[in-house]
Amino acid sequence: MSNEASKRSILRLFGCTGAVLLSADMLAFKLLGPDTGGWASKYMAIVVDSRTLDWLSFMAWPAFMLIGVSMWLVPQLKEVRDQAGTRARICFWLLLLGYVTDAVGRAVLTGPVIGNGLAVFGSAMQLGGAVVYLWATWQDVFRSLHPSVRDILLRVGALWFLGAVAVHFASNVSAALEYGGVVYLRSSGAVYEGFALGFVCNTGLWLLVSIMPRFLGTQEPRRRAVNSIVAYNVLLVMWVLGEAWSLPYPYTWVRMPLALTGLGLAAATVYMLRDLSALEYLGARVEDGRRALAKVAASVAVVSVLVAVTIIAGIGVWLGSTSEVLLPPVSHGLREVLRTGLGSYLLITLFVGLLGPQAAAGVKGVLVWSAIVVIGLALAMHVGVNLLVPLTALDLGAIERAASWGSGAGHLLLALWLLVTTCRG
Repeated sequence: MSNEASKRSILRLFGCTGAVLLSADMLAFKLLGPDTGGWASKYMAIVVDSRTLDWLSFMAWPAFMLIGVSMWLVPQLKEVRDQAGTRARICFWLLLLGYVTDAVGRAVLTGPVIGNGLAVFGSAMQLGGAVVYLWATWQDVFRSLHPSVRDILLRVGALWFLGAVAVHFASNVSAALEYGGVVYLRSSGAVYEGFALGFVCNTGLWLLVSIMPRFLGTQEPRRRAVNSIVAYNVLLVMWVLGEAWSLPYPYTWVRMPLALTGLGLAAATVYMLRDLSALEYLGARVEDGRRALAKVAASVAVVSVLVAVTIIAGIGVWLGSTSEVLLPPVSHGLREVLRTGLGSYLLITLFVGLLGPQAAAGVKGVLVWSAIVVIGLALAMHVGVNLLVPLTALDLGAIERAASWGSGAGHLLLALWLLVTTCRG
């Protein structure tokens, strides 16, 4: 197989599999899942571990696809060819088989012995895939012929991914040993916030700043961006650890410094996006429909990051100024912003930019534009409902169900676009 054909096959492997996982995720958790009230919702409420829903959703979309794009693109940008394809395939199979095994153990064969055993074995394979991904990205960066200060985003993102998978593995082991897992269950919101803002945001921003200056004509990141990147990640670590402690133990001294950390994280995020020139995507001038599509998707991804850290700052102030616990709808709305607003639109931007003009031409353009509109409306409904529920006594369950169906339908359109564009491109 030629080197060029090998590169295309890697992107096709991750892209097509990611589209299938996305379809399964939307069918299970949005169209038939907990928010719909159907038979599948009742089954999941009784049988499925609630931690599994969040983890499987994040792994199916956007983590799996983001890793695929990174492992396909990094060797080309860094001009590293040796064993890049082999490492990507090893990572792919470890993550995929681990994901499927974990899902079967937690959602199908849920017996205490076989279910826990499959979950531990599956999460162990995912941990192996995370180690391969970390090793591959760090190797390629260190051996690069074209080093850049922004490469810290990629390396830190790989560390966040390894940390999140390690926590998931530890939770499965503790469940298998009947150690409990209650503390983890209460702290899982902080874990997923760290996973999204740590892995997805760092890795996604590295990909954007590597592609968008040439594609949209925006400026290159400033050299001092490394300072704001370090500040962002240090504050994010402090936030995740503080929230992970305060959620199961709400009446502790950690709540007060957590408020300051949330405000500091919001400010650091703005500075980081400014130094990376990511805020320029909102006002970039475009010359054709494909670039307009990429601009809209990139802008939504950047705004989603700002909305997420604003919610986090609000959560910090709430926890620091009251004795109340964090309300579940707020946490759910935050995860929806991170997963759908950041993850989905980020990957739309990347695939539109990387797959050439055919990605947004003809029927493919109609599909992806339709997905952007439908997902955006559903996201706005999700966030609005989850932020209004704590403030009002209104029953907004019907709107929440409509938002879930809309998100599921929009992502199925997106999965179809990915299949047509990636598998046949």
